Amino acid sequence: MIKAFQEDLKSTSEIAKEWSTDIKHVKTYLISKLGKNEYLKVSRRIGANKINQRAKNDRKFFERISKIRRDGLHKKLKELKFKQEWLLKSKKASIKGQERAKELLLSDNSFRRKWVSNCAKGGKKSFRNKLGAFSPENLKKRKWWSIKGLKNTGRKIRGPNEELMYNKLEMDSAKILESKNIDYTYEKITKSEALNGFFSFDFYFKLNNEKYFIEVTCWDKFEEKARSLEIKWGFLNKNFPDCRFYVVTANRAYKEKYAKFLDKKIKLLTLKEFKEILEK
Repeated sequence: MIKAFQEDLKSTSEIAKEWSTDIKHVKTYLISKLGKNEYLKVSRRIGANKINQRAKNDRKFFERISKIRRDGLHKKLKELKFKQEWLLKSKKASIKGQERAKELLLSDNSFRRKWVSNCAKGGKKSFRNKLGAFSPENLKKRKWWSIKGLKNTGRKIRGPNEELMYNKLEMDSAKILESKNIDYTYEKITKSEALNGFFSFDFYFKLNNEKYFIEVTCWDKFEEKARSLEIKWGFLNKNFPDCRFYVVTANRAYKEKYAKFLDKKIKLLTLKEFKEILEK
């Protein structure tokens, strides 16, 4: 009886019918075994489950119950204490939801495929209807804001040519290029079919008639960063098949961690190895 109630989420009336007894006896037994608080907690869950199941199949019921819930919430939110508790609970739930989504995106391929598919559906609909970010009047604005953000976000270190850079690793990479008298472009903007209309590469230069695209990273979210690097690698493979693409990272420990996720065809280097490879 306890399993039917607690795990199978059967109502007391369903259990009473199944066990050929009256509801009062079922309630008394469950409360004696589970305690009143747990009994009420499970009862509310069963009630909510029944309402949700009916709402899925009955549109009018769904609209009516949604209005009742919405109106009830709005009424309670007028109470300051309830509002503060509700906002705090909502914030915690949102953070937990985001963390869970990130965890599943990295660990569950099926979840990731569905997520990407749903995002693509929404994006394709906006794209087809030329809405929001895809509207013609927003195209130039989107690209302008993306480039502006690229130039202004968190840059406090100056490179050899007075460029504002994100971190010391970028500055050290630039100094290596300068020491080799290599004329480089920092934050090379290359047109693409990406949403903002371009890809940005940390360094670009030509050496011995070959094009070099360099990405410098000390980010510790290795798998997530590896995915974005592979997207850029795919773009370069398609549009600049003869170029060289190097990923320069902080140290050997970071290199080993990135190597677990990066395509083996991508040349992964420490700063020291980057310097050595330019000397050959």
